[in-house]
Amino acid sequence: MAALALLAGSALPAAAGAKQLQIDDYAPLVLDNREPIPPGQVRARFIGVSTVLLDDGKDQILLDGFFSRPTLLKGLLTATFIQPDQRVIKRAMVRNGIGPRLRAVLVAHAHHDHALDTADVVTLAGRGQAMPIVVMGSPSVHNVLRGRSGPGPEPWKFEAPPLSPAAVRSFGDFKVWAIQTPHSESSLATDDVDKPVPRRASLLAYQRGPNYSYVVQHGDLQILLYPSAHAPFRALPDSVRPDVIFLGVGNMGGASDPDIDAYWSAVVRATDAPLVIPVHWDDIQQPLELDPRLPHRARFNWFLDDARKGMQRVFGRACEGPVDVRFMPFFTEIPLADAPPASLRAPRTAADPMRRPCADAGFAVH
Repeated sequence: MAALALLAGSALPAAAGAKQLQIDDYAPLVLDNREPIPPGQVRARFIGVSTVLLDDGKDQILLDGFFSRPTLLKGLLTATFIQPDQRVIKRAMVRNGIGPRLRAVLVAHAHHDHALDTADVVTLAGRGQAMPIVVMGSPSVHNVLRGRSGPGPEPWKFEAPPLSPAAVRSFGDFKVWAIQTPHSESSLATDDVDKPVPRRASLLAYQRGPNYSYVVQHGDLQILLYPSAHAPFRALPDSVRPDVIFLGVGNMGGASDPDIDAYWSAVVRATDAPLVIPVHWDDIQQPLELDPRLPHRARFNWFLDDARKGMQRVFGRACEGPVDVRFMPFFTEIPLADAPPASLRAPRTAADPMRRPCADAGFAVH
């Protein structure tokens, strides 16, 4: 397909002993792009955790924007303050082309792995822009931003997310609205952030607050950014029919099977999504490799989650219906099709080569 090129091969590698799971273990299932992207077509970059950059060549929309990745163990055990690392943020923005075309940052919730770097990102990207960059999020996210305000006007404009497609917010050809959704069951720091968070602060200052998922529409293309792995509070609106879901899979290794079934059914099956791209699977403490000559060989999720079991659950459920699960490589522009190929929505048979990952990995095909 012209708009979405996949690496050759479709076999999911078998589990490899007790070694730590890495993205290279899933190389045959990693999206790749080897063709020029037509002007105006939406492309995405995955930058780790749930940071996703959407770009149509004119405007950019960023989910979260977390690059600093401070060490959690140090922060928890020594009460050492964490803070954004502006050197890392600048290098990550340069490597991924985040700059003056950035129009909005959509923040899922106020935990540090979503909100720590937001103020720095919009301040750096907004220099020289006539209009401030919009930051969407909860009042808790707003308090994180308020702690970074200096003298003079703020370099961003904070907005509560519009919670209806009727109140959609437009950024060029991108249209955005939000759905309040739960965080994963194993969430820590679940309170609200009720006062401004200074630049240097305890890890526990980043309480969760309300959590949001975002629907992004661009022409006929609909994208669902769903960063936290939990079934929604209620059925998603009928208008949510995404062509691609960036689906949070963190903590799925430790969740119960009924909870995962409810999550997959409500977000993937109910929306008839043909393509799922997992996010929030990588180790949030592993520093990004920002040398442009080197790939980032990401490790799977942190010590509190069984990443291998989580991936087995994701692929096992994908094998039960007409949905593809593909990873995105770090820092690589992947075009998103305006009209996904009909083959992605067609019923599958056990002999279909797109279902071979199920059999090769020992997952049941029902």
